[in-house]
Order: sequence, then C-alpha cells, then structure tokens
Amino acid sequence: MHDSIDTCEAGFIYVISYRGSGEFKIGMTRERTLERRIRTLQTTDGIEYKVKYAIHTQFPLRKERIIHSFLEEYRCHDMGKGWFRNITLEQIIFVIEEVNRFFAIVNPVYTYMRIEHIA
Repeated sequence: MHDSIDTCEAGFIYVISYRGSGEFKIGMTRERTLERRIRTLQTTDGIEYKVKYAIHTQFPLRKERIIHSFLEEYRCHDMGKGWFRNITLEQIIFVIEEVNRFFAIVNPVYTYMRIEHIA
C-alpha cells in the first residue's frame, strides 16, 4: 500500500523531549536538516526541545505511522499528535530500530543511517 504523500524521499524520524518531562514526541520531517524542524517546533510552542534520538531514513511517514501504532498504549492524548509517556527512551529506540530492520528485510536495497542517540 502506497501513500500518495509518502514516496522514496528520505527524511528524519526523531525523538524529542523537554527538560523535566517524562514525555517524548516521535515525529518525522523531510527537511534536509533536523535542526530546522526543531526550530519550527520551538518557535511554535515556545519550549526548548532536546533531540534524544534521530535517524535519517527512507519512507519516514510510513515508518512514523507504524511506530505510533506499536506505541499506541503509551500515547498522550492530552498533548497533541505524536507524544508518548510511561515508556523509556530505550524502548522507543528499540521499536524504531526494529521497524527499520523490518523495512531492510522487505527491501534489501533499503538503507538507513543512525544519526544520534543522546542518553
């Protein structure tokens, strides 16, 4: 199944949080740099976010949707789209990396690059 808005374009899947919170936002962007997306979020919300993890990958929208569905029981319905709580960063990273491994098995030509993991 192909989404009309999800092509082979590369993008980022990222995990952010803000100081003192136990919540994580899992998002995606097709921006060339992750910093631009984070600046946009900070300007909109007025909160200083910290990138906890990011990968540069193909099919970021499709993967983000799959990751969100795996983590549905942790979703913060009161915080807006893509926010999760009562889960550790390590658990989130595990799900993200498993989704990427699955895509690599399904499409052996597929590659991804882990950008950063900040504990």
